[in-house]
Amino acid sequence: MSFFTFVPVPDGDENTEPVAVPSWVQPSQDEIPVAVPYVRELGRARNVMLVLERADVYTEGVKFILRVEARYSQGMTSAEKAALSRSLGEHHYWGDQEAYLKDALRVGLEFSDGSVVDSFEGPDRPWGEKPQKFVLSSLGGSGEGSEDYSRTEHGFWLWPLPPQGVMKLHYMHRGIGVDEGTVEIDAAPLIEASSRVLAIPNPILP
Repeated sequence: MSFFTFVPVPDGDENTEPVAVPSWVQPSQDEIPVAVPYVRELGRARNVMLVLERADVYTEGVKFILRVEARYSQGMTSAEKAALSRSLGEHHYWGDQEAYLKDALRVGLEFSDGSVVDSFEGPDRPWGEKPQKFVLSSLGGSGEGSEDYSRTEHGFWLWPLPPQGVMKLHYMHRGIGVDEGTVEIDAAPLIEASSRVLAIPNPILP
């Protein structure tokens, strides 16, 4: 006999209507973005490297992908490996806001029109309230690894598309030993790529 003899009964029909998430909160789920590759090293410290990998371009914004590559060398102790592992992902800072603000990956953008945006600001408004300025939000990350390496990808959502011209991407990840730096990005390829995004029909019919 199963231990779990209690069978919960649903309260009733739940509202299964999908909730439309505004484009300033996250990328559209109904688009296949166009990838613009960069593969540009931003900084490195002992056993770790920060890379601007690519930008996934949507019709209304850009998702920047930054990658953290770590290698666990033979000379590292178990404690050193554990400390490095903890510094790689944002989830390790849950419940410790002070450590997050000090050590987590931080990204900012400075546009050709003089406006700026910081990923630590994030959207602080109700979904239904459309922002009147640029928004840069951290979308979290994903990772993989083994006893020899760790790889973490972090996504940052910029809404809307940037203006024409050269923009500056500012970054800092003190938790892994990468100090503040800046790299320039031409917005033209991003704007051009937005015209080649593939829309996913809903519903999908043959």
